[in-house]
Amino acid sequence: ELDRDMVFAAMNRSKTSWYGGYYQTGERDNRYVSLGVENNDPFESVDAMLSSGFAQNSLNVYYPLLKNLETLS
Repeated sequence: ELDRDMVFAAMNRSKTSWYGGYYQTGERDNRYVSLGVENNDPFESVDAMLSSGFAQNSLNVYYPLLKNLETLS
């Protein structure tokens, strides 16, 4: 079960990447990403993020990668 406070904190840290900024487009404008979220905005609220499956899918993809990350020095 994902903790709502942790999801909220993660959402706030990643909103710039999702929405974009003055000089960059956000991930939401990528047509392939848009297909993956079915044109719904998972960053609308914590409930939207949790019900969309976006957070869980992100964990499924990135957790194994981060868990097995080897730093090169």
